[in-house]
Amino acid sequence: MLIDGVDIAKISDAELREVRRKKIAMVFQSFALMPHMTVLDNTAFGMELAGINAEERREKALDALRQVGLENYAHSYPDELSGGMRQRVD
Repeated sequence: MLIDGVDIAKISDAELREVRRKKIAMVFQSFALMPHMTVLDNTAFGMELAGINAEERREKALDALRQVGLENYAHSYPDELSGGMRQRVD
């Protein structure tokens, strides 16, 4: 199987971990927002797992929220959003 032209059957475990960390994502069928985290923190969470520094995570997460019209909800919690809004965050 090729991912961005790389045959993942022929790479080392370390290289495979890097591909998984940077090139593969999951889309959940049900909302996967963490209720104890703000919308901004939920948006930035995947980047935290990828090792991106806090300032860059915040900037990118805020930009993503702007793109979907939710920048005013950055400090809200998932249960304060409508279902459609949650889907845009997710």
